[in-house]
Amino acid sequence: MIESTSAKAINVLSLENSDEIILSPSEQIQKRRTKELVLAFCGPMGSGVSNVARTFIECLEENDYTTHYVKVSKFIEEIAPKNGYRIKDFKDNRIRIEELQNGGNYLRKKFGSDILAQFTVRDIAFERQKSIKPKNEEGIIRQSNRVAYIIESLKHPEEVLLLRSVYGNMFYIVGVLCAH
Repeated sequence: MIESTSAKAINVLSLENSDEIILSPSEQIQKRRTKELVLAFCGPMGSGVSNVARTFIECLEENDYTTHYVKVSKFIEEIAPKNGYRIKDFKDNRIRIEELQNGGNYLRKKFGSDILAQFTVRDIAFERQKSIKPKNEEGIIRQSNRVAYIIESLKHPEEVLLLRSVYGNMFYIVGVLCAH
């Protein structure tokens, strides 16, 4: 028989002869609360995604967040040539965008639709590792300030699904549309 989560919580909370300290649900939530945000931006070419992301960064920094900017296209520029896709020289922005789109499609076809999100998760993990603070007396690592990871620009639904599964309620996606 499968026990429900609420039944498990009641059973754990009703232990009387245990030396283990039992935290209330609100204490458990407070203990796990994070000061991290993961904000991903998406939108069609020319919609102003970069401008909106920069505005978010400014607002977050004004409110004492440390921000880390992750531009998904940098993974395409770095990884596609190492995996058999030659990106042509960028002579103008239109050609650059086309080349990055084609390179991203190549990587998705070769490695799966969420490959660029996988590299994004890796990049965020590296940033987190660099900023790890010592553990407190309860053995919990706490960051002293608030951190926001700004991801620009997602292009595929599987990227969103992966990021949502990894970061849960820390993850927000912002769609940008601009009428000309």
